[in-house]
Amino acid sequence: MDKFCSDVGIRDDTKMVLVVGRMDPIKRQDIVIKAIPHLTSEFPDFEVVFVGNGSFTSSAEGGLSHPKANVWHRQLQKLARELGVEKHVRFTGYLPDELLRAAYRRADVLVLPSRREGFGLVVAGAQLYKKPVVVSRGAGISEMIIEGTNGYTFEPQDVKGLVEKLRLVLKNSELAARMGRGEAKPQRSFSWMRASKNFDYFHRDHREIQEEIADRAGNHFFM
Repeated sequence: MDKFCSDVGIRDDTKMVLVVGRMDPIKRQDIVIKAIPHLTSEFPDFEVVFVGNGSFTSSAEGGLSHPKANVWHRQLQKLARELGVEKHVRFTGYLPDELLRAAYRRADVLVLPSRREGFGLVVAGAQLYKKPVVVSRGAGISEMIIEGTNGYTFEPQDVKGLVEKLRLVLKNSELAARMGRGEAKPQRSFSWMRASKNFDYFHRDHREIQEEIADRAGNHFFM
């Protein structure tokens, strides 16, 4: 974790919001950047770390949609500058497994802002490391979130809703820890531990993978 923090420039006392996903407009990383100005007065030192490049396959080279990702990345950087929040934003690009796991361990909360997401395995990754999550209701996994118990949800593209839920997590470390532990499990036949065994999928955010998950759900993700 020390290498991750030194590489990214995150101090020990900094609140860290983690967003993991390829650089693509459908992932709506811009919603998180738009939320930052509403939080800086209360949390002046918090930072948002965006992990991912344009890869469907989690390759360092960038994968299938790299040119599109470059355009989106530049737009996100421009948005951060226009809003005056660039000092609160970090883009890591691709991270190898060891550093990705360190990012999860260091994070205070994970946000999944996607407008549409078949499942959202990064949420299972956060649960594996006992981190609270704030999830767009556009993600299928949002149905597994019990408000205030194992995370929060918000409507897709709703900046105000995201700000409200992030504020609840960031200002209350005890609440965040309780949600990360998932002390009240979802009343469904879902197993976070079984999902977490498929951690190698976290990088592979491709529709084919989501279809594979759906086909294999009975054996791998549900009791």
